Parts: sequence; structure tokens; C-alpha cells
Amino acid sequence: MGCFLWSLEAEKKEGGIVEQRYSGYRVEDVLARLACGSLQVRLVRGEGAPEMTVTVEVEGLINRSRLVRVRLIATGEQTRSGERMDWEAQPCHAVVLARSSDWYWHSLHCYAHPADCIIAGDHDSVVDVPVIALDEERLYSPGQGRIQSFSEEHFPERLRKTHFGHRLLVSGLLAGRPDALDRLKRLPASTRRRLLAELKRLRVRRPGRPLALS
Repeated sequence: MGCFLWSLEAEKKEGGIVEQRYSGYRVEDVLARLACGSLQVRLVRGEGAPEMTVTVEVEGLINRSRLVRVRLIATGEQTRSGERMDWEAQPCHAVVLARSSDWYWHSLHCYAHPADCIIAGDHDSVVDVPVIALDEERLYSPGQGRIQSFSEEHFPERLRKTHFGHRLLVSGLLAGRPDALDRLKRLPASTRRRLLAELKRLRVRRPGRPLALS
């Protein structure tokens, strides 16, 4: 299942960033990978901190389509020092999404449900739960996105104008990231109005039946 999002360490070419293909997984692709059993991912940590290898043990489907019970266990050299994570070995209920930004588009931030983790093909958002991104094989902590900040240095205008960049900025605003709010203030007035209108819609639970997560 090959899928590569925008390369945040993309090569420079003629002063610009070369865009990689942004093609998301389908939910069926994510479920198919989980059906193969446990997987190993790298925990994305703070700057200067070594990455930690984490084994994601799949304990079975809770719901036939979207909710999976998993257990996260730190492995490798880092565990020999006795360092432990708050979530280590604790079972969690992960919602399966094609993209992590679907958390907002399915209004999962608007109502109570058992999901306290996301397993997604692509991580293109900022959410308040851990995200396991299959395309990178990485585990992101709550509130952590693929970019360091929404400053123009780490989030250039060309990236912001892509579908990936738009979803990333919108999710950062929904999550209340101060750097996302600062970036919003520097955008043209017409762009700000469109983003604020979209945020207003997304802050309210969408009509229709919710995802079956219970």
C-alpha cells in the first residue's frame, strides 16, 4: 500500500518546494493492513529527543467497520533506561480513518464516543488524540502535526494552498493552536472570511447519522 503525502523535507528546486502526490488511503486499505496483525511505528518526540519504537498490537475489531482495540507497547533500546510513556501497555480504542483530518469532517470532536486514538492512512491534521499514521509508520502525540509550526518558514504559502495544507491549517485552527491563529491573521481578508465560515460549519455536529463507534 504505497502512499506518500507531501514531503515536508522535500527537495528544493528552483527556489520552490517540489510537491509529492497527495493521495489518501481508503478506509478499506487501513483495515486490510490492520488485519495483518501488529505493526511497529516510531514515536515522534520533541526536537533533540531520540525516536522511540512502539509496537501496535491489534486486539481485534470492536465494531465491524471503524473501531479497533489496540495496545501500544514501547520497545527497543529506549525501554532499557526504565523510561515509560503514560499510554504504555494501556488498551485504547482507535477509530480507523482514511485521513486523520476526517476526525473533524465526521464531527468526532463534537460528541462523546469511545474512540481515544486514530489509525489513519495519512496524518494531515492537528487533533487532541494520538494518531498512528500508516504511510509514515509513525505515532504522533496529541496536538502534534507533520509540521513544526504554522509559520511561513515551516508552512510555506505554496503548501498552505494545497488540499493537504488547507486541511492542516483548518484543523490547527479548530484545535486552537496559537501559531495557526497568527497565520490566519496574516492571510488576505477574503481568505480569512472563507476559513472562518468553514470553521463555523465544522464546529457544529454535521447532520445525518454519525459513524458507528459503539
